[in-house]
Amino acid sequence: MVHETVGLNDSLGNREALERIAAGLLMVGFPGRSVPAGTVNLISRGVRGVILFARNIGEAEQVKSLTAQLRALAADDVLIAIDHEGGRVNRLGAAATPWPSPMAWAATGDIDLTRRAAAVAAQELALLGINLNFAPVADILDNYHNAVLGVRCFSDDPQTVAAYSSAFIEGYRCSKVAATAKHFPGHGGTSVDSHVDMPTVDRSVDELERNDLVPFRAAIAAGVDCLMISHIWYSSLDDASTPATVSKRVMDLARNGLGYDGVIVTDCMEMGAIQNQMTTGEAVVRAIGAGADLALVSHQVELQQGALEALVSAVQDGALPLSRLMEATRRLDSLRMRVRSAETEQPKGGEELAQSIAQRSITLIRDEKGFIPLRLANHEALGIVTFSPQRPTGVENERPLQSCLSAMVRNRHAPVIDVPVEAAEPNAILGALRDTDTVIVGTSFTTGHPLQRDVLEALLDSGKRVVVLALSDPFDLFSFPKAPCYLAVYGDTPHQLDAALAVVFGEAQASGRLPVELRGLYPLGHGMRRIRGATHEGRDANPKPARRLPRTVGLVEDESFQASESEAYMHERRNREHLKGH
Repeated sequence: MVHETVGLNDSLGNREALERIAAGLLMVGFPGRSVPAGTVNLISRGVRGVILFARNIGEAEQVKSLTAQLRALAADDVLIAIDHEGGRVNRLGAAATPWPSPMAWAATGDIDLTRRAAAVAAQELALLGINLNFAPVADILDNYHNAVLGVRCFSDDPQTVAAYSSAFIEGYRCSKVAATAKHFPGHGGTSVDSHVDMPTVDRSVDELERNDLVPFRAAIAAGVDCLMISHIWYSSLDDASTPATVSKRVMDLARNGLGYDGVIVTDCMEMGAIQNQMTTGEAVVRAIGAGADLALVSHQVELQQGALEALVSAVQDGALPLSRLMEATRRLDSLRMRVRSAETEQPKGGEELAQSIAQRSITLIRDEKGFIPLRLANHEALGIVTFSPQRPTGVENERPLQSCLSAMVRNRHAPVIDVPVEAAEPNAILGALRDTDTVIVGTSFTTGHPLQRDVLEALLDSGKRVVVLALSDPFDLFSFPKAPCYLAVYGDTPHQLDAALAVVFGEAQASGRLPVELRGLYPLGHGMRRIRGATHEGRDANPKPARRLPRTVGLVEDESFQASESEAYMHERRNREHLKGH
């Protein structure tokens, strides 16, 4: 290891040795399924951290070959990271189990299932040669208007997020793969996507302690290996408009306030929240100087090279003490020792666990007219309305238009009238469905896509039987609160779609419970079950919620959201206006 052979007194005159120390504090990404020349050069200069994205991933054997190539270039202690959250953030495709979203995990009400599934997920990563997962998301979903989080969060309740984040981390602690709690000190109360610009959180330190920091304290107690710092300005911690990534006060909150002594990693320094404020090189120098140990520069080799040069120059100019680099290197070396590759057996049970999570998460939120289970005559046509999969934020993979839902319906019932919706007018959709009285509609983040709301309202007004499947977060109900039949699916993986249709057609019982509150409509823990034709409601499957801050405290108002979208939102807005006076 470099720092063992380079003393503090003679290192400053040895640029090559200094460069290797600085390079060890960078994690880089690259395009393609083999390591390009620019990345090979950076590794030869000392980079020992690489992040993989969907652009790097093919079949499992290709991933193993790629990670083996990286180890051959950078030695066995290279950190190879990926975002493997489950649900809509799944970089690995067919190379690993397609896990449901974190919110679905919480909807099962089974913490032990989460722990077991996380352990298998870690084993699958280890088999592929990946030893660092940038998951779980430990943020509390306080503002559902921001699409950057949604079902990536376990819940909007601090204790629920803490319980499931900790279980996830405990599953990883049994493996040679590190877990990361993100995005410290909490991203859930924002209304801006940090991939685009810098969000602001105006909560006091006391409010952060009672809310956002609860899951991170639990994650640290569970032995989390890394904390990822967000690109958010916390006005109670920094007077100037300062991203947390470069804030010494935020780093001190982690180190001294929470007693964390593990690796602190930045979010990607190429995101808009940073690029709109400063250069990549300046951001990396400031982040390391503030107390971060690993700086993430995920995409452009020129920015990666510039970040390395900036770190070296900052030490040589005296702007950044070499001792800070050495402290970070010691933490990273400790992490590398923990995840050093070992023989890994083929893990078993991933598909079965993913299927179990999907089946147990499906939540029947409302069925006022007894549509579930759906009963159709053999000759009766069933309408299927699907929307193009949305990519509302910079964190998700590009996905092709899926016909998975209609294909699964055809396995259960024919004939089917399938109406993919892109930019069609609601009247055109009604025309396409004129020969059916029953329609299944899959929605996805309706708050940000009003066409979906318009289509739903037109179908409901037409008098058809409409079964709504919320294929992202359950807050879509705010856009059409009078829908009589509504199920939360929490994602659109094949296991989740199949589990939802099993409930719709009476093959399985819905047993999920809402891990979030639908304010003004349904409480956290709500769920319905069909037992011999009767409907039963329950709210006993989740951990007991903690005393909560008002959902509006410290939030940045999303002015683009139209209050007319639902009566529930009007109720919530009146509550907000009342709270502003206190």
